[in-house]
Amino acid sequence: MEEAISASSDDAWRAAGVDSWNVASWSKILSQAGLGPENVNRWRSAALNTSTLPLIAPFLSDIVGFDDVLAALDTWGSQPTGWRIPRAEEFLRVLETGIGIDELVRLRHEGVGRDALLLWSDSGVPPADWKDWITLEVPPAAAAKFLARDVDPITAQRWLTAGLSPAQTIESIDQSTDLDAVREWVTAGVSPPDTAAFLGAGASVDEAREWIASDVPTSDAVDFIRAQVPLQTAQEWSRCTDLAARDVIDFIEKGVSHEQALDFEARGIDSGQVTRTETGLDLDLYPWQEDPADQLPKVIAPGAVNITLWTTALGGDPVAHDVAFNWDGGCVASWYEDISDVNGGLSVMSSSPVYGVLAWPDGKDVLLTYNWGDLGLEGHDRIPDLAPMNEGDATDPTQWLRLADALIDFVLLDLGSGNRDREHVGAYLDTVDDRVLDLEEMFRAYVESGAVTSQQDFGAWVEEVTALGRYELLDDY
Repeated sequence: MEEAISASSDDAWRAAGVDSWNVASWSKILSQAGLGPENVNRWRSAALNTSTLPLIAPFLSDIVGFDDVLAALDTWGSQPTGWRIPRAEEFLRVLETGIGIDELVRLRHEGVGRDALLLWSDSGVPPADWKDWITLEVPPAAAAKFLARDVDPITAQRWLTAGLSPAQTIESIDQSTDLDAVREWVTAGVSPPDTAAFLGAGASVDEAREWIASDVPTSDAVDFIRAQVPLQTAQEWSRCTDLAARDVIDFIEKGVSHEQALDFEARGIDSGQVTRTETGLDLDLYPWQEDPADQLPKVIAPGAVNITLWTTALGGDPVAHDVAFNWDGGCVASWYEDISDVNGGLSVMSSSPVYGVLAWPDGKDVLLTYNWGDLGLEGHDRIPDLAPMNEGDATDPTQWLRLADALIDFVLLDLGSGNRDREHVGAYLDTVDDRVLDLEEMFRAYVESGAVTSQQDFGAWVEEVTALGRYELLDDY
C-alpha cells in the first residue's frame, strides 16, 4: 500500500467537498488508506457519492488501489439519461459479501458484468466459489441450488461435462440418477435433455427411443411412463385430444372414454372436476360448463324458447346472456337478447336489451331485424349459413342453441363494436290497408311476400315496394 499521506488541513478536506462534521473521522479513514483531498475531488468528479469513499477505502490493498477501483466503477454499468446508477453503493454491496477487492476487480476485468455480480451477491453462494461457478457458466440461481444440495463445483462439473444443463443436472440429482448411466445414454446417442428426462422417469434406453420416435411430446411422455401408461395408449389419447398428459392419466384412472374426454375438453371441464362413483361419473361443474341443451326439451314446439348461454366473446371470465325466441312454427321467430341475472351482482343499469325478428325462408341464411334502443341502433342484417336445412330441423334444440350463440356474438361483436352509425328506420304506411307498420312488421311482410326466395334482399325489396307506392316511408313517425 502507498505510504500514508499525512493528514491535510481541515480547509483542504472541506474544499474537496467533505462536510465540516465529517472532516475529523473521514480524513483519518482516508489518510490511513493513503488517500487525500485530491482523491475526494476525483471521486466526486466521477459522479460518485462522497460518503461511499470512506466506506470503500478500508478495502483498498497493495494490489488494488484507488485508481483500480475508479476504473472498475467507470465501466460498472450503463447509465440511462436522467437516471443515476448508484455505482459505488453497489460496488460496496458486493464487497460486503466477503469477496476480496482484488478478486472483485479481477472479475470485472474478465467481463463479469454489474448485473451478474449483484445476482451473485444475493445468491448466498460463498464468494470464494463464484469464479469456479462462473467458469462452468452456471448462473447464480442454479449455483445456489447446487449449494443447497451440497454439490460443489467439481462435482457439478462432472455432470455438466456429460452434456446436461444446470437445470437438468439438478433434476437428475434430485431423482438420484446415476451419473454413469447418464454418460452411457449420451454415448448411445440419446440427447442430454432426453437422457435427463427419460432416465429420471425410470425408462430404459430402448423405451426412451420408442417414445422419442413417437409423436408424444417429451414432457407428456415422462408423465405417461411414470404412470405406466403404454405408448400405444398414450398415442391414441394424444391424437384425439389436446389434453395434458396428467389430465389424460387422471381420466384413464377414472375410466373416462375418449368420447367423454373430448366432450369434457370442449366444455372446459378438467379431470379434477370428474369423480368416478359406483353409479358412474360425477361432475363438479361451473355454471358455464353445464350442457345448455339441458335447458330445452328434446323437441322444440312453436312458442317460447328461452336459453341462457355463457360467453367469453369480449374476453375475460364467462358472462351469462339470456336469449328468448317466440317461434311461429314455420320459419319466423321474434328474438330478444340481454345480459342475464344469473351473473349476480348486476345493477339495473347493466340491462341493455336488443330485440327483433328473424327468419330463414330460403333455408340457408338467417335474416333479421334489430333494435338496440340504448345505442340508437335499428336496422336489418343477414347471418350466413345459420338456417336449419328445412322446417323440420327447427324442432331440434341444437338449432336454437346455434341461433342463440350466433345472436350473442352478433350483438356483442358486431352491433356493440361501435362501427355502426346510430339510425332510426322509422315506420311505413301500408297504402292499401291504410295502417302503419314498424320495421318488424315490414320485415314480416317481406318474408310473406316470397321475395326472399327469389334472392331479393330486404333493403332492395323495401326500395322497390316504396317506389311502386305500395308502402310509404314515414320519416317523422
